[in-house]
Amino acid sequence: MTAEHFRHNSISFSAADFVITNGCIDAVRLAIESVTKEGDTIAISSPCFSGLLDLLSALSRKVIEIPMSDQGLDLDHLETLIQQGLIKASLFSTSNMNPTGMTLPIEQKQALAKLAAQYKTPMIEDDVYFELSHQKQQTLPAKYWDKEGYVIWCGSFSKTLAAGLRLGWCIPGRYLTSYLNQHALTSFGVNGLMQSCMAEFINTGEYSSHVNKIRTVLNQHIHHYQQCLIEHLPKQAKISAPQGGIVLWVQVPGLNAVQLEKEANKQGIDIRSGACFSTHDFYHDCFRINCGWPLENTGDKHSTYQQLISLCDKISDLIKTES
Repeated sequence: MTAEHFRHNSISFSAADFVITNGCIDAVRLAIESVTKEGDTIAISSPCFSGLLDLLSALSRKVIEIPMSDQGLDLDHLETLIQQGLIKASLFSTSNMNPTGMTLPIEQKQALAKLAAQYKTPMIEDDVYFELSHQKQQTLPAKYWDKEGYVIWCGSFSKTLAAGLRLGWCIPGRYLTSYLNQHALTSFGVNGLMQSCMAEFINTGEYSSHVNKIRTVLNQHIHHYQQCLIEHLPKQAKISAPQGGIVLWVQVPGLNAVQLEKEANKQGIDIRSGACFSTHDFYHDCFRINCGWPLENTGDKHSTYQQLISLCDKISDLIKTES
């Protein structure tokens, strides 16, 4: 049913190409273990989702960060590293990525697939937010342009349905055999009942209907959070304009985001400082905010709206203190 679902979105694969996993992070872990070994270096984007950084550290893999701008990844730098033999694989999110919300341009996705094939270097594509585009036109993964099987496409239903579902998938391409072997060694099956329920949910058409609804809802959430931040943050603040997903990336010059995170946590406000998303001392004035909850102003100090206002006030206080 998973293959049939993606076929309706112009992505054609047979059921035999898919491997069902215990969530996307499990799918990515298996991919890392299938194509690299301890001590190998993997290229990642900068900034990069903190969960992937933690995973790579736990697996004793080294990383090289590839800078990312509004135009996308620095592909020239990536190609140079591949040519020099400095990386064994790459690991990138390409659509509605965490923490910036950015989606790579089609040209970059095509180029990533081409680089992987040209240099026979595996690319692991963490596409967990793939289906959460805010646009009517569904985004396509780099895997779509992979003709040689060097792109390992990983995803999950956890972001579209529920985090606790822990039901993911992977298309390992030419690495299918080693991936299955690694899966057998470290994962003792995936909940069969949950798979059957998910297959039925997809088969009835209810899953597609659900995804279309939440894409609209999340678009509204992002817009409301953006407007509130624009109104209450200092004018020099930069707020991302994601094309999908559930997060915003905010930069406030002069801000100590690590201190902000500590202060916010004391008030029960959950944000992530930019320092979480790099192995270097970058993004000290940036933070990520989750926009999955509606921005409601109920008059209660614990409402999402009041908490966001409180966060903005705290930012202004911290900047004044620093200056």
